[in-house]
Amino acid sequence: MIVWVIVLILLWLMCRNNEGLVNRPNQREKKKYINEMMINKNKFGGTLNSARKTMPWVDVVVYEDARGLLENNKFTEENLSKILS
Repeated sequence: MIVWVIVLILLWLMCRNNEGLVNRPNQREKKKYINEMMINKNKFGGTLNSARKTMPWVDVVVYEDARGLLENNKFTEENLSKILS
């Protein structure tokens, strides 16, 4: 019993500062996120922390996928929509 309590506390401590995408965004949120990403696409050439200052909802997976699209000149609304789906 004590072990489970300790595990739950550790999980809570690890996850409480996570501001990334926990759930998939709905259509309205997805459009908003895509617009933010298009406006701030230069942030995906820097660091994750730099991107999170402008877009706190960006998690590591979204950041890396968007950075890859930017590097391959495929940073389009259609491709960003696929990342967020």
